[in-house]
Amino acid sequence: TLFEIGKSLVAETDIDKLLPLAMDKVIAETEAQRGILTILGADGELLFESARNFDQKDIERPEFEISKTVIDRVLESGKPAVIRNALDEPELAGSGSIARLKVLSVACAPLCSGEQVIGAIYIDNRDLTAVFSEETGRLLNEFAALISVAIQNALERRRLLEQQLELRTALEHSQGYGEIIGNSPAMQEVFALI
Repeated sequence: TLFEIGKSLVAETDIDKLLPLAMDKVIAETEAQRGILTILGADGELLFESARNFDQKDIERPEFEISKTVIDRVLESGKPAVIRNALDEPELAGSGSIARLKVLSVACAPLCSGEQVIGAIYIDNRDLTAVFSEETGRLLNEFAALISVAIQNALERRRLLEQQLELRTALEHSQGYGEIIGNSPAMQEVFALI
């Protein structure tokens, strides 16, 4: 299953399509009710890149639909976390989101680029019949490794396409004469002279 999922993730090069696809596959395989894939922004803030529920629909305002405490713990430690009963977890006792959302079971794994944590993948359940186990944590960690590679590839592809567009735009807007190009005042004088 992981191999098949990995093939489909690596084949998708558009990050806007990749992230929901990845999240839907994780939710389906782990039997989660909701999942959120986050990537760290340039300033260390969380960007909620894909937030989906079990019926493959986007979650509105995902920042209010997760336990940020769990994600922060995973981002800090770089290690996955599986919490069978979040309501009984002493570390989460003060978390208003756990009680407000009535979250029962939570699993979260880091997304890594080499040794650097670049984000996290988070899933949860509110149902007693779908409590996450250590096996869920291992599966989620494997998914995170696959998704990390696919995200890095898609982001690099996007960066290269943007750079290519910038170079084409610069070339189209440069002034020149034939194959000689330049924008400096000295080159403009040369062009005028020619």
